[in-house]
Amino acid sequence: MRSKYLLSIILLLVIVIILGVIFLLKDKYIFEYEPTAQVEVIKQWTLPEVLKEVSGIYYLGNHNMACIQDEKGVIYIYNLKTSQITNQFEFEPQGDFEGITIINSTAYVLRSDATIFKVKNYKSPSPQVETLQLFNEKGIDVEGLFAFSEDELLIGIKFSKQIKALNQIVVYKYQISTEKLTEFMSISNQHEIFNSIPQSHPSRDFWLSEIAYADSKYYITEAKTPKLMILDPNKIPQHLIYLDEDILPQPEGIAIAEDGQLFIASEENKNQLQSISLIKIKPLKTSL
Repeated sequence: MRSKYLLSIILLLVIVIILGVIFLLKDKYIFEYEPTAQVEVIKQWTLPEVLKEVSGIYYLGNHNMACIQDEKGVIYIYNLKTSQITNQFEFEPQGDFEGITIINSTAYVLRSDATIFKVKNYKSPSPQVETLQLFNEKGIDVEGLFAFSEDELLIGIKFSKQIKALNQIVVYKYQISTEKLTEFMSISNQHEIFNSIPQSHPSRDFWLSEIAYADSKYYITEAKTPKLMILDPNKIPQHLIYLDEDILPQPEGIAIAEDGQLFIASEENKNQLQSISLIKIKPLKTSL
């Protein structure tokens, strides 16, 4: 009888301690977030096993999507109509590849160490490959790549000790003809778009995974805590959307079709296979 009484006391103390810890940490980890827009998934394609670590996509037209993955230097052509890989083009044996964009017949593929592979005539059996080293910094991690024009590339910086702080979203612009690199965008996590997120909450930091631009809007994804940020033509954040981790667990790529359709590619996790999703943005508020 006495042992049962002691056990009940111990259980009660454990419950009190757990509730106390939750109360102390609630401001750090638990908060109510009121979104200004939401993402609706119109259609989702499960990608083949070879693309389980899909890290970049580019819409080619006619239902074809150029895809890359983290480990192999191969451009895969995935057809959305047939749900099959219809072709593939190797440009490098292996590497940590994080972004792809295509200008005419030249593919640009970004490696995480800030090296761009310029693959001329990427569909040919023997493409001409050049490498461009953008930053001379050991340990830098870059992930976003987008063709802003036929002569300009946008480069998203995920991590750097030299050119960005941990609390910043930083994008550079690279001019192909002059090989000139300039800072294009910098957003602090002290911007008002983050105001409803507690200062101490881990998701207040935004770890860029991709950037795209269409219809006078910039789109930036984060894969660590799945999010999508939408900015106006002046690069001012308008919407910050937490994505559904059960549907888009690790958004790594954005592609935009010529008619404005928006696609997001996500790597797999234990509950969801790798995928490409056609999405629609539904504003709940016009702006901040």
